[in-house]
Amino acid sequence: MLNPLSSLFTSLNRRQRRGICVTLTIKGYDKKGRLTGIRKRKSDLILDNFGKWLATLIQDASAVRTVTLKSEAGVDENLYSYGTTNHFNSYGTGMGAFIVIGSGTGTPARDQYCLVTKEGENGVSPATYLNGMITFAANITLGSEKTIKESGLLMKWRRNTGEIRSFLLFRDTFAGVTGTIFTVEYRMNL
Repeated sequence: MLNPLSSLFTSLNRRQRRGICVTLTIKGYDKKGRLTGIRKRKSDLILDNFGKWLATLIQDASAVRTVTLKSEAGVDENLYSYGTTNHFNSYGTGMGAFIVIGSGTGTPARDQYCLVTKEGENGVSPATYLNGMITFAANITLGSEKTIKESGLLMKWRRNTGEIRSFLLFRDTFAGVTGTIFTVEYRMNL
C-alpha cells in the first residue's frame, strides 16, 4: 500500500528541485483601451542582485547584514538588512517594488543592472502571496505609442541621506508588444 505522506514528500521534493520559477505576462493596449498584444513566458533570468538581496534578507536578524548591489546607475551600493541606514525594510515615498518596461533588446545576463532602453515604470499594486505564488503587477501608461521588448522587476530603497536607489532584480526580453498602456505581471512560484 502506498503511503500518502511519502507521495506528498516526493511531490514536494520534485518541486523544490525545479527551483524558483518566474513567469511574466505583459499586455499592451492602445489609447482607446483595445488589446494590441499579449506575451507570456518564463523569466529569462533572475539577476545577481536578486540572489544577493535574498541571501542577505533571510539571515539572522540579530546583527546588521551588509549586501553590495549594483544600482540602475551602475554603481555598487552597500545596503543593510536589519540596520538603521540604507536598509531594505525602510519606509517612505517612492520606495518598494516597481515594474519597468523598455524598448531595448539583447540577451539578458546575470550581472545586468538596468534595462537597455527604459521607457516607463510604475509601483506594483501590493504584492500578493497565495498557495506558493508571489505576484507583482503594475499598470504603466506611456505618453506615446511604443513597442515594448523588455521588462524587469525593480526595487527601490532610500539611503540615509534621502536619495532613492533602484536595483533591478529580473530582466526579460520578448517579441514586441505595441501600445500606450501596459499591464505587466511577474509571478514567482516558490
